[in-house]
Amino acid sequence: MIGGLLLGWALLGCGGDPAMRMTGHDPLPASHPVSGRQAIQLVLHGALLVDVSAEIEFYGRHLRGAYNVPWDELEQRHDELPRDRPLVIYSRDGAHTEEADLFLRARGYDVHVLGHFAAWSGS
Repeated sequence: MIGGLLLGWALLGCGGDPAMRMTGHDPLPASHPVSGRQAIQLVLHGALLVDVSAEIEFYGRHLRGAYNVPWDELEQRHDELPRDRPLVIYSRDGAHTEEADLFLRARGYDVHVLGHFAAWSGS
C-alpha cells in the first residue's frame, strides 16, 4: 500500500502543472477578468471590444465601437479577430463570456473579460 501511495505522489506531486503532465500540453494562461475602468483603458490603448451577444441583442444595444461575433458563431468566425492586439469581451447579459474566453485563449488570443454590458460604466 505504501508503495502505491509513493508512486501516486511521484506522479502527481513532482514538478510542473498536473494538466501538462496528464495531457502533454502547456496549460492555458490564466483568465483576465477586468473592471469597466480597466476595459476602457485597454480599448484606449488599442484593444478590440468584442460583443459575443446574439446579433439581435447586439443591434438592440451595444457598446460603441464593439465588434459583434455571436457566441454560437465564434468557432467559425474567430479568425476575423486580430491576434496582434488584446480583445476585451463582453455580452449584453454576461452569458457565454467565460466560454468565449476559454475558446479564444485556447487559440492563442490575448483575452480580457469584461463580462456584462453594464460593467463598462459600473466601475
